[in-house]
Amino acid sequence: NLEDLIKLSKDEVRKTLPKVEEVSGYTQTQIDKMTDEIAIAAIKFQDLKNSIASGYIFSLEDFARFVADNHPTLTPEQVTTEHIRGYILDLGSRVADEQTGTTYTATSQSRRLSSLRSFFHLLLIENRITENPTEQIEGPKIGRYLPDVLSPEEVEAIIEATAHTGKQAIRNRSRNRKRIRV
Repeated sequence: NLEDLIKLSKDEVRKTLPKVEEVSGYTQTQIDKMTDEIAIAAIKFQDLKNSIASGYIFSLEDFARFVADNHPTLTPEQVTTEHIRGYILDLGSRVADEQTGTTYTATSQSRRLSSLRSFFHLLLIENRITENPTEQIEGPKIGRYLPDVLSPEEVEAIIEATAHTGKQAIRNRSRNRKRIRV
């Protein structure tokens, strides 16, 4: 039943939202409206039975805290591209793991940006905003790494396994070793 799903979603958002009114100066009515918007957005864009939905909600809550800390009177309809950029920059400088001291990775920043894109797309569909502030934002570059396929010892074992006897085999092994090192 859709009503039960909406109620469940709102309850989940309320459980995870901290006492925003104490930090931000938002009224309870504004917080209730924000909770409803986040819950409906989570239902429309994600499957609540899936962990992606909780990540989506967490990302929106984190953005709401950032806005509350830096722009206390800003409503979702007033968010601009510059606010989103500020948030992404803030994520890049924030410590994500206190034990290791690591900051949010480009992948985590991209995930957060994706949640914001979905949320503001919903506001656009509902004619609450006329322009999606996330459209002009390019996501962080995510590094690609070559896989570690074979160790030098494994390569050597392959070369030796294909060894034949004679002058030509010795020449071929020597040539293969030179090619691999280049």
